[in-house]
Parts: sequence; structure tokens; C-alpha cells
Amino acid sequence: MGLNKKQIKELIGNPEEISADEVKKLASLIKDYPYFQTARLLYSKGLQNAESVDFDASLQLTATYAADRKKLYVLLYGENTETFVHSESVE
Repeated sequence: MGLNKKQIKELIGNPEEISADEVKKLASLIKDYPYFQTARLLYSKGLQNAESVDFDASLQLTATYAADRKKLYVLLYGENTETFVHSESVE
């Protein structure tokens, strides 16, 4: 059985807690709906949480589908990208 709306909302609220079972369900969801950006973001975060060897390949594909890569960065690394971008431009 796949993920329902309530489960997806819970994953959005707690991306650090995406389990291996949920990663499999997200992969299935992506297969059925390849342009579902939120599912791709959560899938990549789940792979990162699990320290999966598939993370890098997933991240590259997710970045191509992401409308805002800053949000992807914040999801994965939890840092304020505004500070990061500003500090890089000052140097």
C-alpha cells in the first residue's frame, strides 16, 4: 500500500524520520507520478537519512526536478541558504 495525503504531510513535517519502508513507498509513488516534486524531495531526504549509496544519483535527478534548489538544500542540510549565499558573495 502506498502513502496517503496524511502520511505525506507527516513526512513533510518530520523529514528526519523517514524510514526505509517509507523510502520504498516514495520510490513507488515517484514511479507512478514522476513529476511529483515533493515525493522526489522526500525520497532523496530518506536516502540521505539511511546513508544510501543511491543518494548521490537521486540527488542529481531531484535537483533537475526541483523548482527551488535552495529549498532542496535546506531540506538536506538544514542550513540557512541566505547566510550561505551572502558569505560566499562577500569573499
